[in-house]
Amino acid sequence: DAYTSLQTALDDNAADLVTAGNNVVFHCRRDDEVTNDGDTATVYFSGWTTGAANDIVIEYDGSPLDAGAYHLHVAENECININEDYVTLRGLYLYTTSYTDVGDVLWVGALEAANAILIDRCVIRGPNDDTYKHRGVYIIHANDNVTLRNCLIRDAGQLPMSAGINSGAACTVTLQNCTVVNCWRNIWLGGAGVEVTCTNVLCDNSDGADFSIDNTSGQNTGQVTYCASSDATADDLPGGSGNRTNQTFTYASASYHLDDADTGALGVGTDLSGTFTVDIDNETRSLWSIGADDGPAATLDVSGTLAGASGLSGAASVVRDLAGTLAAASGLSGALTGGDQPYLSGALTASATLTASLSRVGPVDLAGAVAAFSTLAGALTVPEIDTEIPPAMLADMILPNTSGTWLWLCEFVVPTQTTRHLARNTVGVFYAGQAYEEFNFDVGRQPFNGDGSIPRVTLRISNVNQQMERIINATQGALGGEVKLIRVNSQFLTNPITALEYDYQVLAAQSDRKWVTFQLGIPNPLTQAALLRDYSCGMCPYATPELYRGVECGYTGLAITDITHSATGYPVNVWAVTYGHYFSTGDQISLEGATGITPSPDGIYTITVGSGVHFSLDGTDGGDYEGTYGGGAVAAYTDCDGSIEACRKRNNASRYGAEPGLDPSVTRV
Repeated sequence: DAYTSLQTALDDNAADLVTAGNNVVFHCRRDDEVTNDGDTATVYFSGWTTGAANDIVIEYDGSPLDAGAYHLHVAENECININEDYVTLRGLYLYTTSYTDVGDVLWVGALEAANAILIDRCVIRGPNDDTYKHRGVYIIHANDNVTLRNCLIRDAGQLPMSAGINSGAACTVTLQNCTVVNCWRNIWLGGAGVEVTCTNVLCDNSDGADFSIDNTSGQNTGQVTYCASSDATADDLPGGSGNRTNQTFTYASASYHLDDADTGALGVGTDLSGTFTVDIDNETRSLWSIGADDGPAATLDVSGTLAGASGLSGAASVVRDLAGTLAAASGLSGALTGGDQPYLSGALTASATLTASLSRVGPVDLAGAVAAFSTLAGALTVPEIDTEIPPAMLADMILPNTSGTWLWLCEFVVPTQTTRHLARNTVGVFYAGQAYEEFNFDVGRQPFNGDGSIPRVTLRISNVNQQMERIINATQGALGGEVKLIRVNSQFLTNPITALEYDYQVLAAQSDRKWVTFQLGIPNPLTQAALLRDYSCGMCPYATPELYRGVECGYTGLAITDITHSATGYPVNVWAVTYGHYFSTGDQISLEGATGITPSPDGIYTITVGSGVHFSLDGTDGGDYEGTYGGGAVAAYTDCDGSIEACRKRNNASRYGAEPGLDPSVTRV
């Protein structure tokens, strides 16, 4: 049966599973990710009898961060109250949007002494409100046996006594590959008799402590191993090993996916594949990073790139760890150390002639790198960005029988809806530091004519699951969408080659059951009024100090919902809760128009990002300010480099003043 509410489904199917010898699985999803924010009714368990072999499973089989994942958004109450003994939650997005009182997102309190609660691949998100004490997961009873695995627990807030995971009872808690961020105490297990096993857990951005496991009198038992903290508390419980303290983490998204440049958690956890093999996105772990996300997918196919290396009996296929792929290479002795994207540790064992090891190289093009490896005497280096087609690639273009394969990549951006990176290939591709997922699409040929019209290109993208169709229906044909088409060679994937990248706008769109078809081009400037100024393909004329943030530029900044100054010794925090912010740590921003706080916090600052909805002002001290924020503030970048990327980051690409799609070597008047 299909239900519109998880609570209704539970109520209609309540049963004594032990007597019946059954278990039950509820498959959850969102019908329409464009218009449907999700379920809104708090979930309780009533009328059930469960056992170790007769449990309740509530799951979505993809990532909780998928557009179609099941969302439970509840105001003024917890999302789920687990008042049953054997329950599994998997792949759910639980979000308490507001709670003007002490409250929890997920409340766990089993009924009997024998129980097992598993929370797997879930997002557990608090309201990020520093006015009331909140907890992401609250374990209330002694004897509760709770496992949290591959979960992102976030935004319980920085008000003292708030926590990401909290218990005051003598329970059993197992934490595996979780990420806990932006809570006063990220993990707070304070009751006497807590038995805790904490492995591969990442904690970041807590004003109180990342790990707080009260063991002052030795009353708690267990171990914390291969965990990482932004403060010094990852070794909070004596006897741990492999822990990393005072780390800085680099995230690729506001959902706390690890960036491939991260050095705090990427690839430094321990292998738990005897228990589970995937991460929060239901993707197979190969790096075994610390935290819920395993890191960027390694999709570079290097089959054939080692052909010709004497003695090599096999070629590497899609790799993250090349260990053993060169095991049969006679005379190879030495090792690649410290690789992490792809992970190359131990890949080349026993080399008698390799005189230098390759340090961290990233997703590097290996073509030729080990050709004639017996004479290789130095480390591979990463070349500079290529603005023109390299001679070796030109040779590959002229000689079609060379080993490189030519592929289309597509970056598709519809503001407020989606950003997709697609590769017209049977496997994903890692190009210039960005993963492109394999997908079915076609790029039409540009017409050849001499009538002076602006060339237009047809892009067809598979309409599988009608995801793209829903997006164009919600945006009047993807109005304002931008597309970058990139022609790449499988031998040259490390650095962007701008001569082979083409920027377009979506001019029209239509769909049928199999395809969504986009007409790409640029609006014809000859049919529009134009000011008497130069038009450049790569530099917006509105980025000058005189025109930036003016009427033509259109960028006004980001509305700020709150500014807090908690205590002496802590920086001023700036909040943009309604839509989140787009800033990064180290950005320089101006804060303008703030009211209610003395002295005024208006000014220019370098910032440190705390979460997707708040950041702190470097060099400030909360104790220097008084009063409550009265509204009116705007945060904005202080300047602009004039690039289309800068406009995209500001969500202002529709106002970009240059001419994407022109030949990069040309400036037109």
